[in-house]
Amino acid sequence: MTVADLPSNDRAGGFGWRRRPNFLLVVSIAAGLWLVAVPMAGLLLTAFTEDTGFGAFTLDNFVAAYSSDRILPLIGNSLVYAAGTAAVTFVFQIGEAVTLGLAPQKCIGLPG
Repeated sequence: MTVADLPSNDRAGGFGWRRRPNFLLVVSIAAGLWLVAVPMAGLLLTAFTEDTGFGAFTLDNFVAAYSSDRILPLIGNSLVYAAGTAAVTFVFQIGEAVTLGLAPQKCIGLPG
């Protein structure tokens, strides 16, 4: 098929083919927004309202969560997880550098 075979409004000079929305793209964006926006709205609504239902705006949930004695072990677990993730990533990156033939001295800028 050549440009001459296309209808006049679909040729490169016409803009008809550019204005048609891609149905799959529109559906994908709508589904993505639904899958993100609805749970996020529910999370924010329940985080800032009373536990008894849709009541007044309150920060009591955050005060209860962050003033609990259980928060310190949770922060400690998060720090251990972050340090472990960083260490494993570092090991894999060194392995990748060696695999690609890069000397470790060159990776960190040392002469050699």
